[in-house]
Amino acid sequence: MKKRISSIVSLALVLLMLTALMPQRAEAAGISFSGAGSLREGERVTVTFSLSGSSVYAVEAYLDYDSSHLTLEDISQEIGGGWVMDRNGSKIVLRDTTLNDPINSGRSLFSATFRVDSGTSAGTSVWASVSGVTVSDGESDISLGSTSWSADILAPLSGNNYLSYLTCSNGTLEPAFSPDVREYSMTVPYEVDALALDWGRDSGSSWASLSGNSLSVGSNTVSITVTAENGNTRTYYIYVTRQEDPNYVPKTDATLSALTASVGTLSPAFDPATLDYVIYVPYEVESISLTGTAADAKAKGVAQGSSDQLQPGDNLLQVVCTAEDGTTTMTYQVHVVRMPAYAGAVPTITGIEPKAVSAPTKEEPKAPDTLQIPRTMTLPLIGTVPTWAVGAAVLALVLVVLFLLAWFWGRHSGKKKMLRQLGDSTAMGEGAYHFSLQEGAEDVMITEAPAVETVSGAAVQPPVAAAAETAEEIPKPTAAEELAAEEASIGSVPTEEGTADGEAIDSESAMAARIAAEVSTQSPAEPVKEEKQGTMSLQEILDDIRNM
Repeated sequence: MKKRISSIVSLALVLLMLTALMPQRAEAAGISFSGAGSLREGERVTVTFSLSGSSVYAVEAYLDYDSSHLTLEDISQEIGGGWVMDRNGSKIVLRDTTLNDPINSGRSLFSATFRVDSGTSAGTSVWASVSGVTVSDGESDISLGSTSWSADILAPLSGNNYLSYLTCSNGTLEPAFSPDVREYSMTVPYEVDALALDWGRDSGSSWASLSGNSLSVGSNTVSITVTAENGNTRTYYIYVTRQEDPNYVPKTDATLSALTASVGTLSPAFDPATLDYVIYVPYEVESISLTGTAADAKAKGVAQGSSDQLQPGDNLLQVVCTAEDGTTTMTYQVHVVRMPAYAGAVPTITGIEPKAVSAPTKEEPKAPDTLQIPRTMTLPLIGTVPTWAVGAAVLALVLVVLFLLAWFWGRHSGKKKMLRQLGDSTAMGEGAYHFSLQEGAEDVMITEAPAVETVSGAAVQPPVAAAAETAEEIPKPTAAEELAAEEASIGSVPTEEGTADGEAIDSESAMAARIAAEVSTQSPAEPVKEEKQGTMSLQEILDDIRNM
């Protein structure tokens, strides 16, 4: 029993192995040809043929359709991989050229695109079919029959894109509404910032949209667009003028923000505040146009300038901008200078002589730049002043300083001269006085000397009297000789406390003491002799010193 069972199992395994080694037969579960179920005149539709099965390496089929209402536009291969499609009339063959990509499940093989012919009435049924479908596993063929597609033709889509009515509750349309009239106008007061519109569509299958209904002061365009069921559109326009605010003051800005020329370059570069320009163009340029742009968007407008017949020389063009107020204008003028024609020589331009071109010469060393004195100078706390005024002030200051130096020097020299004259007068018999000029002092200090000078207890006769007695017999010594004699004698005069200790006494102090002693020996009642001719009195000398 066990041996019998073992033999049966072994036989089954052998049969399975043989079955696996044998080629597999193609098996198909089904085919289909599908597309849209309803169409309209003029529409396009794509119908796709699909197959499901296993071990399918090739497919053959025949395409047929309702040629009275459909037009075949294209047949496209849908299956990829190693598959290719061949078409011969209505016959279509697809095969796996690699034999490595068989159909083992449902796959789309090809599609056909049809267009519904015009004139096809609603309710018509159109069709297409794939017949004679045969599949192959490489050794045997299997017939799968045919499959078809059909669709009903619907009524055409509505092309009605009209409005049945249009009203505005806060304005009046001009002209009155009519479905065939597409453009209207109206004026509304400043208080109206949007139109209160109401409308109706002539076809229930259409739809409408509104745009531009946010009104600004001035011109506005409000539009209503109606779209029909078939996609066609119609637009109704309402041109609305919204009035100005009664309290609004129009601007007076008439400047340009830009000024350009079709040829050439403005000189100087454009500036809104500059009103005069020049453009140089060659002789070959015969026309030019100027374009100005108003700086204020609400300006009334800009009158552009142009010329189609430029003459050689100066051609004056103007661009005029009118402000929002309608009265203020600004004129920009442009001199378009067209150069003269070239006739073998450089033309002469008014005010400019052509320069002759000379052969190049050896460049000589340049002279050093001369000093350039600025015409004005900026001083702190004062500002800008002319250079000549600064120079004059500096010169005046120098002269004042020189004058002060000369005045102080003259005063100092005068004091010394007066002291010398005073010494000479005293030596000639005038009153004996003690005088000194201290460093930095303003006046000469003069004091009357003692009446009697005592030398070793004996009275000394003033030299003035003695000199008077012998004036006729002995010539008067000079001032220098007398001064030397006095200096010599002062060194031997003893003081009240005793004789000198031999040390040198300052010459000026000794001289002052000597003069004081001579004055003190004179009698108070003795008249002062008249001064000699050609000398100054003591009082005059003192007055001159004080007045210096």
